Order: sequence, then structure tokens, then C-alpha cells
Amino acid sequence: MQQRMNSGRRHVPGMLVLCLCCSLSLLAPAALAAPACGALQVSNAWVRVVSGAPVAAGYLEMHNPGDTAITVVAVASPQFGRVHMHESITDDNGMTTMQPIASVSVAAGQRLAFAPGGYHLMLFDAQRKLASGDHVTLQLQCAGADDRLQVTAEVRSMMPKHDNGMHMHHDG
Repeated sequence: MQQRMNSGRRHVPGMLVLCLCCSLSLLAPAALAAPACGALQVSNAWVRVVSGAPVAAGYLEMHNPGDTAITVVAVASPQFGRVHMHESITDDNGMTTMQPIASVSVAAGQRLAFAPGGYHLMLFDAQRKLASGDHVTLQLQCAGADDRLQVTAEVRSMMPKHDNGMHMHHDG
């Protein structure tokens, strides 16, 4: 009887280690996975403001050097009450409209631009007046992640700059 108890005790630590390893193997994929926005690289971020306009537009370039697609599901900014992702669409008659979009995916190894005339951000309810040279913080939320990718965007005015103080006039 004493022999049986001792042999059973020798197996308890081994069984404990086995159970622990099995439990950790179930958690390993989640523990090893990078944050969903982790591989996403953002560059050339800027915000266009128009004096007196209630909204601003945001543009940026995204690059996914990773091996799986990354989906951006929301964008926020502490300087604005709301930020929406939009897409400009031109119909067969040449009429362009904007449509809100719920998300965009950047395929593995690909780039996606938010640029005038295509995907863009609409920023509503500015917390303060912005001028050229100011900076706006954009926070991208990716699918499957609690963390946000923070990006700094430079504010640019919609008014074109002219050399030597000359103004261009357009007669209609």
C-alpha cells in the first residue's frame, strides 16, 4: 500500500505539468498574436480645413507589410466629436457622392490610400478652431483589437497658396 501512494505522488507533478502545458497550448495562439493594428503602417496623414466649415476632411496612406489582412473598423480623434470613414463614388452620369463606410481592409502586402476623390475621413464637431500647421490626433481601431493605432496628421488649409501675392481669378 505504501508503494502505491509513493508511485502515485511521483505522477502528480508529472500530471500537473502535463495539464499546465495543455492549458498553455490553448492560450498560445492568442498570446502570440500581435495586436490587430500592429503591422499597419500609416504615413502622409493630413487634415484639410475650410474656414467656417462645420467639417474637415482627413487623408492618409496605409501599408500592411504583414501576411494577413488588417481591417480598420473605426477612427476617432480627441479634437473632434465624431469621425466617419467615407468613400466618394462617381456614377455613370459623372455625379460624385459620398457614402459612409463601416470598414476598410488592407490586404497583406498592400497599400490603401485615403485621398481626395476616394476613401477619406469626415471629421465633425471640432473642439476648437484649427489652422494650417496645427496637428490632429487620429486613432485607428482595427478589427479584433482593443488597442488603437495613434497617428498625427498635419492640418492644411483648403485655400491655395499663391506666389508673389498674386491672386488667380476665374471668370464664370
